[in-house]
Amino acid sequence: MIFNLEYFRSVKIQLVLILAGMLFVLQLLTGTNLDYALLAFGFTFFTAMAVNSAGGPLTVSGFGIAMLGLKIVIISQWAKVFFGQPGDSYLDVPVLTIGVLTVGMISIWLGGLTVGPLIGQKKILKPMERIDLLLGLSIVVYVLGLFSYLYVMFHGFDQMSGDVSVGGFVGVLRQLGFIYPISTISAIAYTIIASGHKRSIGIWAAIPLATQFLFGILSTSKQMMFEPFLIYLLTCLAFGYKFRVRHMVLVSLIFIIMITILFPFAQLGRAFTRDNDPRQNLMLTNLFIKDIFLNQENLEEVETFMEDAAYKKQRFLYYGRDMGLLDRMSLIEQNDELIRAVGEQGFSGWHTVIHGFKMLPPRLLYPDKPVYNTANYFGHKTETLGDEDFSTQISMGIIAEAYDAFGWVGVIVIPYLAMATFILLFNTLSGTLERNIWAVFLIGIFQHNLVEATVSSITLYIFQFPILLLVTYFVLIKTVNVLLPLWSRLQRLWPFDVRSAKILLDNT
Repeated sequence: MIFNLEYFRSVKIQLVLILAGMLFVLQLLTGTNLDYALLAFGFTFFTAMAVNSAGGPLTVSGFGIAMLGLKIVIISQWAKVFFGQPGDSYLDVPVLTIGVLTVGMISIWLGGLTVGPLIGQKKILKPMERIDLLLGLSIVVYVLGLFSYLYVMFHGFDQMSGDVSVGGFVGVLRQLGFIYPISTISAIAYTIIASGHKRSIGIWAAIPLATQFLFGILSTSKQMMFEPFLIYLLTCLAFGYKFRVRHMVLVSLIFIIMITILFPFAQLGRAFTRDNDPRQNLMLTNLFIKDIFLNQENLEEVETFMEDAAYKKQRFLYYGRDMGLLDRMSLIEQNDELIRAVGEQGFSGWHTVIHGFKMLPPRLLYPDKPVYNTANYFGHKTETLGDEDFSTQISMGIIAEAYDAFGWVGVIVIPYLAMATFILLFNTLSGTLERNIWAVFLIGIFQHNLVEATVSSITLYIFQFPILLLVTYFVLIKTVNVLLPLWSRLQRLWPFDVRSAKILLDNT
């Protein structure tokens, strides 16, 4: 089965109205407050409108906004109906929270409408189908990404001072690490095209996929473990791979494993293994796997302790109990906690909004540049973090943060300005998903980061990230184009082994 991407070019508003109407009726039947249910209907409708105004679900901005709407509100409301619970239950200020989120989504929609006419047809990051360029790009990025990861692991922490190393060569490699998924995307695209769309995973494509997944295990990182599966699916869709029944069964099994094994592993593991020193992380992860995760008695004891701690703090309990991965798709609860805290403690003003601007100058010009953990600040404001925890990040999203900063004025102005600029930039950089490894790459980043972004991180995505992305893009393309003739010359000098290796890759 080949998915027709033409159908996903825009969100069908008529279908959205039908589904939103069904949700409205079902919420009333489960006892949800009328005002809350009406606002949930409005949020769903304006999310669809915002996605379309941002270019549709196949664009980087449109996909990111769709994920924002789904993960913050929409998925959770359907889940509450499924469990027979009112949508406003287990929230402290439910009507205010859904009202803030709906107004914020309207602001995002208006931002897309404003900049839409300014976006031209020419894109900088163009589709790519040359198999030699795709393979070369994958190999170069893999080597660079692996070197960056390992170097930062062994040199990115000062054992004497106990501080994370920033700036200098380590700082450059930290910045470069973001490109690693390009290796996986290019390898899968290469395999699909070189095989005539008959295969999607070969020997080479499996290497970057497995490497990233392994690093995710070692660092107990949900994003690093789950991202390879997402970008695999997105790349297959982008390059027209034909899925068969066995592929659907395999994807379903992987999804079940993610929910039942990988997510609990990362969720529990992060409480025991997170350390500023990456090498210490590896040791702690090894101990966690051996002494806790693979020991049923210890595992049950730890799970009970963490569930009790979460219950006492009323954290991540939108459904009345720990729901694992579903809680990560139900960020309305965290938004509610922050909006409730605003009523008790007052607005933060410019305190968090300017964090991103303070972090913009390069460290070469600003050696004492601060590093802000804005989401950690919100964790303390909502009293969901301990006094000594200055590393854990609590996901909120820019709408609730805008309310925390300036109230309703912030909700109207900040999402509008931030997302209008974001849409203009990234829809100019890249077109739609089709045959475009760069669009797949950016969607893979922002399907997660845009949802949980703070205003400071959005600031960096707007003013800093595009420069880093473009410089990296042009250097990579130039490097691969220089190396390709050398590869051909090497084939002529040493024809048997090199050519055999190339044939092996071409047939995978």
